[in-house]
Amino acid sequence: MTASEQNVRAVVVDALVGMVSGVTGMVPPTDTPLPDFIQGPVDRAVSKIEVARAADKARIAALVEALESMTCAYRMAIQAGHARITALGGDCDSVDQMLADFPDYGRSVELYKSCRAALAKQGKEQTP
Repeated sequence: MTASEQNVRAVVVDALVGMVSGVTGMVPPTDTPLPDFIQGPVDRAVSKIEVARAADKARIAALVEALESMTCAYRMAIQAGHARITALGGDCDSVDQMLADFPDYGRSVELYKSCRAALAKQGKEQTP
């Protein structure tokens, strides 16, 4: 069981116990595990949640990769345009200046770098 599954399981169990306690006025002992007829459905629900979270993480990773690729392609297009203009004798701002003048480029770089770092951190936290 991963750390994430343990966290999700704890949240689900706490919510379930809180709801039952709120309705019945009874609070189960904290040092006793839940009975199997309750724990089984909780475990199955947590498994389904984790499968959905894994699929979401895969989609997020694919989108981050696409953003990084598109950002790189934009930079390459600016570099190619700069090279072409200057090769033909034209005057042109530097590549860095043109990229700095387009704020979405900088935001894209910051976003994919922070997302990659977050995904890497999550991967390390998931390791049992």
